[in-house]
Amino acid sequence: MPANRRCANRLYKTRQSANKRIVIAVYPTLPQVPMFDSMPVFALPLVVLLAYAGWRMGAGRVQSWRDFLGSFAHAAAGIGFALRSERNMRVHLLVAGLVLIAGLWLQIDLTGFRWLVLAMALVMIAELLNTGIEQACNAITREKRPEIRAAKDVAAGAVLIASIAAALIGGSVLGPPLWQNLAPMLFETWAPL
Repeated sequence: MPANRRCANRLYKTRQSANKRIVIAVYPTLPQVPMFDSMPVFALPLVVLLAYAGWRMGAGRVQSWRDFLGSFAHAAAGIGFALRSERNMRVHLLVAGLVLIAGLWLQIDLTGFRWLVLAMALVMIAELLNTGIEQACNAITREKRPEIRAAKDVAAGAVLIASIAAALIGGSVLGPPLWQNLAPMLFETWAPL
């Protein structure tokens, strides 16, 4: 049988091409596995990609646990650099802490907390990308150039959009419970005698 045979009950087929194995997904021939029945259709290419990446890591360079944990150390160093060098990152972190405290005080439900965490992560990610773009532009040149200015302005615009979206999400999640808790106190204090 040829090395490139098709089987009705196999998810992947492999072939030799320039001494490299290529994993090809065969969508119509999915096995009857319960995992694939409940999996969304869009997740299948991700499974194939992860399987291929895992296979390539095993076939090529072996990544040790030290390398793997070192990548987390580099990520933490990047976050630390952004916190030390960017005032806005510290402001975003302070606001995120206050929002979490307010959410706990107002006893926000789990769905509301998910939205708040998503909004905070969106702003932090945008700020980290902005810091990275600014540092890369500064590494290229320190002289004033319109291209560098445009890149920095676009990155700052992304942070602004993320911050506005986070404020809207925070207002929609925290607003109604905050009003329910504060309205009786306000109207009770200002009520005519």
